[in-house]
Amino acid sequence: MELYNPFGKGRNIGIHWQRLKENSQNLALQYAQPNILNSPIDFQFNFSFLNEDTIFTDRNVRLKLDYRLSAESAFSSITDFKTTNLLEISIYEDNTSLPELIDFTFNSYGLRFEWHNLDDVYVPKNGANFSLKEPLEIKR
Repeated sequence: MELYNPFGKGRNIGIHWQRLKENSQNLALQYAQPNILNSPIDFQFNFSFLNEDTIFTDRNVRLKLDYRLSAESAFSSITDFKTTNLLEISIYEDNTSLPELIDFTFNSYGLRFEWHNLDDVYVPKNGANFSLKEPLEIKR
């Protein structure tokens, strides 16, 4: 289900659910809010959850704040959280040690500056686009 501009506020809301197999499912949630409190700040939230049978789970969360400097430029702050957990360990019963990447957490923080003067954002024929992104990654 996707809702674009419900109640005339410019928000986007998305809910996606799939049953991939009998015991597996995938859930994705999305929310976007432009012009928070009539300011040039936009907010985006994405969440996805994958449950693969009884083997593992995978969770991803992304938060993004955009500050529009002008119609052509914006500054963004992006945060990503990714976590995977192994649920079924019986396949490793005979091993003396477990692999390193069974369970992990990955956090990423980034800043982005974007500028463009394109004649058409979707099908540009003239103009330029410039983007600069600086990620900071933390693994556990």
